[in-house]
Amino acid sequence: MLDIPSGQLSLTEAGLRGPESIDPMVNAASGSAPVDGRLIIQGARQNNLKNISLEIPHDQVTVITGISGSGKSSLAFETIFAEGQWRYIESLSTYARMF
Repeated sequence: MLDIPSGQLSLTEAGLRGPESIDPMVNAASGSAPVDGRLIIQGARQNNLKNISLEIPHDQVTVITGISGSGKSSLAFETIFAEGQWRYIESLSTYARMF
């Protein structure tokens, strides 16, 4: 159970009061702000990716460019998308994962 300090709104109460009262930087599960607002990838190795490390900022448009065969699709789909998909599946209940 998440304890809400006095003087602060729960996420449900903030949502009912309107979008201006919701802080988009608050994580609903833990009630805490993200550490630094970046996606950090360290030592990615997939197809053409050879142990690359990078930081991608949240809430900004990010473009991946490079020459043919440089690993753009490997980074976007096989690294970032696959990790997000895995985390989503892990957040589901065991029953929901069966479908």
